[in-house]
Amino acid sequence: DGFNQVSNLDVTILDRRGRRSNLRQTFTSFEAADGQSSTFDMKIVSDGRQIDAYDGRVDIKSRGGEMLYLREASSEIPDGETTYALPGDAQLSLAYTAEVVDVAKAGERFASSIVADGLLEDGPYRISAVIGQRKTERPKVSDPDGLLRGPPWPAQLAYYPVSSSSELPVQEMRVELYEGGIVGKIDQNMGDYIVTTTLLDLQS
Repeated sequence: DGFNQVSNLDVTILDRRGRRSNLRQTFTSFEAADGQSSTFDMKIVSDGRQIDAYDGRVDIKSRGGEMLYLREASSEIPDGETTYALPGDAQLSLAYTAEVVDVAKAGERFASSIVADGLLEDGPYRISAVIGQRKTERPKVSDPDGLLRGPPWPAQLAYYPVSSSSELPVQEMRVELYEGGIVGKIDQNMGDYIVTTTLLDLQS
């Protein structure tokens, strides 16, 4: 029927003065197999205090569509409903991943598209990917079904909100992307620190 994603990020930070803080982020989404619709849900908790929570949906049509956010009231953000209009070339995240893989396989080095998936709180955004030379060796990852399909490509992703006129991205990632569409490593720049995620194994 589609593609289901469940992501949990739990970070404990120790600052220079020895103070410890915790950030927990939970994101779930479901993308329909036809790539035309999705639903999403995000919760962000800092030191036990919910600082943001929203859910919503995306409907993509041939001449554009819309993206709806329903936000719960939290300690820092009031509740409310926000709708963003989508251009006709907007994509869900799975379609964009497939596009980047196709560009890499063709030997090209750049892909840029508008993505609407709810992962960021401020609507759709343009992802620009710069793709490096494909590696010659595969990492030692358990892959019983051959889903990785060879070594990965390194890529740098930059995220630009469509609703903003800023020339600077709000988020940057370095990733290793396999031909099977699987991401093997993520270095996510969170501003004051970087979170590294590494693929250990695949289960069928």
